[in-house]
Amino acid sequence: MTEIEGIIRFKDNPFKSYYAGATIFGEFDLNLDGPINIHGIKVIISGKANVFLCDTGEEDRSKFEQIECIRYIAKQDYFENTTYIYGEPDGNHHLNKGYHSYEFTYNLPMELPSSMEGHFGRIRYYVKVVIEFGIPNKSPEAFTSYFTVHRLTDLNYEPPMIRLPTINEVQKQFSCCPCWNKPVIILARIPQSGYVCGQKIPISINITNRSGKSIHKFIISLHLIIKYRAEFPSCKEKFEEFIVKNEQTKLFTNSIQESLNVDLKVPSVPPTCNEQICRIIRISYELRIQVFIQGCIANMNISMPITIGNIPLRNLKQNSIYILNSTYEAPKTPEIFAKDINIHPPTYEEACYIKSKKLPEYPVYNFNPPTPRLHSLLNHY
Repeated sequence: MTEIEGIIRFKDNPFKSYYAGATIFGEFDLNLDGPINIHGIKVIISGKANVFLCDTGEEDRSKFEQIECIRYIAKQDYFENTTYIYGEPDGNHHLNKGYHSYEFTYNLPMELPSSMEGHFGRIRYYVKVVIEFGIPNKSPEAFTSYFTVHRLTDLNYEPPMIRLPTINEVQKQFSCCPCWNKPVIILARIPQSGYVCGQKIPISINITNRSGKSIHKFIISLHLIIKYRAEFPSCKEKFEEFIVKNEQTKLFTNSIQESLNVDLKVPSVPPTCNEQICRIIRISYELRIQVFIQGCIANMNISMPITIGNIPLRNLKQNSIYILNSTYEAPKTPEIFAKDINIHPPTYEEACYIKSKKLPEYPVYNFNPPTPRLHSLLNHY
């Protein structure tokens, strides 16, 4: 029996990463230790989203009843292209022993969501090469390679709100009578709510503590929230949450006035994705701050929505806010980074929040200097 070895290569793209709308230039290298007869060799390039949920109904069952899983699924196809790179479906061809190489190209559609992996769904893109043998009852030989697609999420074209400072305040009183105990007031702010992977979120926290109780620590974390929507046999939704970055700061203070500055670096994660981009999978982010008070069961919590993109806010800094240059044109492919002196090309790193054999790689920037911290906008508070 002839031994068949096949490798799918992506030309000039070691990261196997493409922006939507880019052209894939690929090559299939085939090595045979003997001759074979085939109909043809075809390349299938495909992109789709899948959701798979399971409802056991455990809340309605006793512990003695058998658990039955009801499966809910959804699928969204984005494209599937099949091309014969050698032969044809009913062909009759002979390949000799040795090395063979076949090229293929494909133009990705513009409107594609970014690749992502979750426990209950995924968005995947792949190239599959199938060798169809000219021998009756012999199964085809298939080779598959996954690649990452990035939807161009340019923060400069997102709603203007993400360029503005986000400010949130919470206060807590530890006595029923306001005369006996004054509150702890926590004021958190960030200079903008739009960031890219590799960028630091500069968080400034002001603490006013007249309660007499000590503050033990702060936990500041970035949460990735995935909403899955299954559609068959009926609609069902499920949320999954990951802490993608976490910083803990011990304070141990009962000072009346205190301030705290923390930089939280955005790791390699998929960009924000809404229902207009993908019908069955939505991705959002929240920055959360937990404040731990001496002797309190219920701690103080602050949350702020964050938008993650893959093209950073740019150009001018004015009052710590990035202003869009009116002459800026949205990039179509990653080559824009080589032409823009203000944006250095990112590296590509595997997704940090989940373990999978098919982890996508996202663009991660190296910012120097980091995003400026917001200091003076809260003098009015």
